[in-house]
Amino acid sequence: QEARIVKFDAYLAAVGRRPRVPDGLHSIGVEIDEYGNVQVDNDLSSATCPRLFAAGDVIGRPFLASTGVAQGLRAIDRIDK
Repeated sequence: QEARIVKFDAYLAAVGRRPRVPDGLHSIGVEIDEYGNVQVDNDLSSATCPRLFAAGDVIGRPFLASTGVAQGLRAIDRIDK
């Protein structure tokens, strides 16, 4: 697979079993469920903020490093299109 460079304005990294998202995400319209998970569609994009992508523990179960890595790679693929 060919390497790509993708530029970002910012990114949010979350670790652990419970998402800790900044309160400011609400102010830009990001949907957060009652458990603190960022709500995303099948492309890992926020339905209300389509240029915001989230992956890993911040979107909910399963809490596995391998799942988070796979989701992150999928999100990068979607961002790059």
